[in-house]
Amino acid sequence: MILLFLRPIFRFRSACLSIFHSVPAVLFPLNKALYFWVKAGYFAFMVYRNRLQSDNDRSRSLYRRSLTKEVLMLKYQAIASDIQQSIEDGSLKPNDKLPTVVELCDIYNVSKITIKRAFDLLIEKGLIASKRGSGAYVKNTGELAEARGSGLYISGIDESASDSFTFTRSDRARGFTTEHRDLGQEISSVVYDFSIVPAPEDIARHLNIQPDDFVYHHCRTRCLDGLPIVIEYTYMPLDLVPGLKKSQLYQSVYAYLRDVLGYKISSFHRIIRAVAATEEEAERLEVAAGSPLLELEQVGFLDDGTPFEYSVSRNVGDRSELRDINVV
Repeated sequence: MILLFLRPIFRFRSACLSIFHSVPAVLFPLNKALYFWVKAGYFAFMVYRNRLQSDNDRSRSLYRRSLTKEVLMLKYQAIASDIQQSIEDGSLKPNDKLPTVVELCDIYNVSKITIKRAFDLLIEKGLIASKRGSGAYVKNTGELAEARGSGLYISGIDESASDSFTFTRSDRARGFTTEHRDLGQEISSVVYDFSIVPAPEDIARHLNIQPDDFVYHHCRTRCLDGLPIVIEYTYMPLDLVPGLKKSQLYQSVYAYLRDVLGYKISSFHRIIRAVAATEEEAERLEVAAGSPLLELEQVGFLDDGTPFEYSVSRNVGDRSELRDINVV
């Protein structure tokens, strides 16, 4: 359309050039000025056309890159969703080994990077664990599902959804100390028990150990500016967490795991429910007996899928809050 519009200009330019060579010499200054303006106009048009062509090429290139990225994202999300569905419906059971990356590339007809992104998404959701030199395995996500209630971990709104999962990112993953230290609050703890005991049968099942294996058990309240916020009951495998001392309970146990033992905490599987404070808890939390508490029952996992903690924490409802981001 632009070229059709400019066609008369080109014809006018040719006519001007013809006049330039045929007019008498006495009109040469006027002839020269006319030639200058015609040539300047033509040059401006060529600059505009080249710039327009460059912008169009750049737009097409950006669209192709965006489209490629979107298609790739949809592929790895679809693969992750398919594997997740197999875990939820029982086709893949706890501790089952997943097919290798190469095998999944053949199954889904995609590249290795797409399969690895799907694995990363499943690891982030806490459904699988990758063990170096061994492969990827399904985590044991079914233990907490057997417990009563529903919450952020198990969605039990209706029967059809009772075995499905809701995935979240929570501020509690950093630990109580890190979470509140960043806010400039004074953190303290009162330790009521620190002992080494044989693992109770249900605790051993959560931690994937034998009932006669030894575990740390500790009970403590965490306080902010001297006010009790939460009471914690925690079990950790003795062999997995060597050297833990009572003095560490007055600081950050998670910092000990990360900084001293070199572990990487990966995910938590949780049930959240409302409970009433027992008389003992009411005294320790400085609330009335029967006051509502927000209970978090959880199993924590390292990046290789090993459970490192089973804990129940009961939070005073009007003194704490849980910030959470849903992972769709």
